[in-house]
Amino acid sequence: MLLCYSPHSGSLFSGRRRSGKAGLVLLLSLPVLLLVMALAFYAAELVETRTLLRNDADAAALAAVQTFVDDSLLCNDPQRMKELISLARQNAQQYAELNLVQGQGLYLDLNASNDPDGDIVVGALAQPRSKEFMLPNETAHSDPAWLHINTVRVTSRRQAQHPNGPVYLHNGPLLSRLPNNIAAAATATLDRYVIGFRPLGRQPLPLCPLALFSFPPGNLKHCWEFNVEKRRGADDYKVRRNGAYYQILRGADRLHEMDVYLGVGEEMGQTRKANPRDLNLQLRQGKFNCCLLYFGASDVQELALQIVNGVDASHLSAFGGQLVLGPGNQLVVNGTPWGPQNTSWNGQLLQEALKQLQSSGLPRLWPCFSSFDKETSHPVLCGFVAARVVQVKRQAGKGEAISFAVQPCMMAAGTAVTEVGRAGIGMAKLPNPYICKVRLVE
Repeated sequence: MLLCYSPHSGSLFSGRRRSGKAGLVLLLSLPVLLLVMALAFYAAELVETRTLLRNDADAAALAAVQTFVDDSLLCNDPQRMKELISLARQNAQQYAELNLVQGQGLYLDLNASNDPDGDIVVGALAQPRSKEFMLPNETAHSDPAWLHINTVRVTSRRQAQHPNGPVYLHNGPLLSRLPNNIAAAATATLDRYVIGFRPLGRQPLPLCPLALFSFPPGNLKHCWEFNVEKRRGADDYKVRRNGAYYQILRGADRLHEMDVYLGVGEEMGQTRKANPRDLNLQLRQGKFNCCLLYFGASDVQELALQIVNGVDASHLSAFGGQLVLGPGNQLVVNGTPWGPQNTSWNGQLLQEALKQLQSSGLPRLWPCFSSFDKETSHPVLCGFVAARVVQVKRQAGKGEAISFAVQPCMMAAGTAVTEVGRAGIGMAKLPNPYICKVRLVE
């Protein structure tokens, strides 16, 4: 009997042996694969939960710190600040409850004692990027630190020792029953080192193209500092807020007004020739304390629309689409202190625009000027303030100047450009008590 050998005769059995080994390996590795998948699901849900917690803390901190953008704080009243601190804590608590994490609104303890490790902590940052978080003295009722509070830190927690309890993940079959302690902190502050503004998209800046006279020594009766900061101006008006609306009423509120008036004798496009020395002399003498600024406007009608609607990037094309002070905290802008007579057509257009601002009670950003440029005779901007138009004065006689009154206010501007290194340069108000940018710093 002959036996024949074929080189392929053993391939069937060897293939079966290899597939059997592969199946055994797969069977043994299946639990490991399931564990890896469970860990992946677990990690993904853990990251998502941390992100939701962080978003919750961000929203609560931002809502709380914006409480301190309040006109009444311009009166430097520590007691009012304490009232706003209580309101800020409540706002943070409400926003945390509205932002759900795993379908559950978060509870924040009000932390009335301001424990540094509490859920809601209020304090002050000397600079927006400073790491030194200063807390006010709770027992000192006249502590100046109360007036400098500008920051809120919120910590959102899902922990076993906290009323919110720990996190139990839904994904990951092997780990869904394990409690997870997670926390996320956010710090929001008011950045007051404002050196200008940059419009966002097509949204106009709520900026009035009228510059107010600023003289930091405050010894000229027609400057902003004398009337507003030294409280020498009239206190005849108050603002009452009703939801998103404002109403200008007669009555004192400890926020003193500034009477604003243009010089008389120029229609737009008919520039009065005057050398800078004469202009600066007349400015010091109080012949005017306001300038019309030409931000891309070719006639008074466009200027009036800017007063009502604001200034957009196209109007600021000559400045690269923004309005920002130069390195010395100064900026020369095309403008004039001479305005149309109040009884002229152009004068009436400007007055009607100012009356619309008065009726709305809305705050506006106002450039400040300190002098006139020696080469161009144009106004030199030196900073910005926030104010409302509370009165447009009616002048009966011909040849009278356009005149109105503004009252200071606080305003948060997301379009603000800030730079802490500019403090102490020139005449700019840094930090600015009237304008701020709300930002997250942690």
